[in-house]
Amino acid sequence: MNESDTAVWMNRLAALSRTEGALPDPALIWWQARLLERQAARARATRPLAIAQWGSAVLAAVTVMVLCALYWPGIRDVLAPFATLAPWVVAGIVIVWTGLALRLALGE
Repeated sequence: MNESDTAVWMNRLAALSRTEGALPDPALIWWQARLLERQAARARATRPLAIAQWGSAVLAAVTVMVLCALYWPGIRDVLAPFATLAPWVVAGIVIVWTGLALRLALGE
């Protein structure tokens, strides 16, 4: 390979580095790597909290079901005056209160 061939090859290589296939700025690559590293660390740190949050929500739901089953006669007496309401109104109220309770329990 002579000097002119090397110059042609170097010019082609320089032209390739200016095209769309060129590598991004090294500072940008480093910044993105640090950002991904921080996101992974944050996910690792919050994973136990998320598990505990869901576990507490499940435990609370099970506890409410068990207490409702145990105290059903008293609950039925309390709800007796509302028996005249349409069932869809009662269902709507239950859905809204359940949503609010879940929002409070999950906190997001």
